[in-house]
Amino acid sequence: MSVLQVHLAVLLLVVASFTCAYQHCKPPPGETAYQQFLRQHRDSSDDGGGDAYCDKKMHERCMTNLDPPKTKCKEVNSFIRATTNQIKAICEKAGKHYDGRGDLTVSLQPFRVTTCKNRGDPNVHPCEYRGSTTTRKIVIGCRGGDPTHFEEGIVVPN
Repeated sequence: MSVLQVHLAVLLLVVASFTCAYQHCKPPPGETAYQQFLRQHRDSSDDGGGDAYCDKKMHERCMTNLDPPKTKCKEVNSFIRATTNQIKAICEKAGKHYDGRGDLTVSLQPFRVTTCKNRGDPNVHPCEYRGSTTTRKIVIGCRGGDPTHFEEGIVVPN
């Protein structure tokens, strides 16, 4: 095997590794607003809430290849660190009407929330995030008893 063939083989391995590591994640076809909410905002794991957590979760949850053209990193996303039932209960009995907007509900109890902010150029991969975790009441939109929107920008004092 010549030196040129070795270099070519190594180059192909590097390209293949990069392609596999950063394949585009595709949300499930026909995903409902409720399913999308859960994918993007619910995490009941006990994982930390730092940078490595955000890098992993943002990629796993398909938020590192936004349209268009499936190459943009999502700038900011927050994960509510609770179970599906705990979050869904806010739409039923564990929440109250949010005064600021009629279509929103605020939780009666505070939740742990991990916010992931993109650290660099959103057009450059791999996406890298800075994670921070706080405890606060959350404001969500509900439709038919299901959470469908997380109003991340509204911070309600405990």
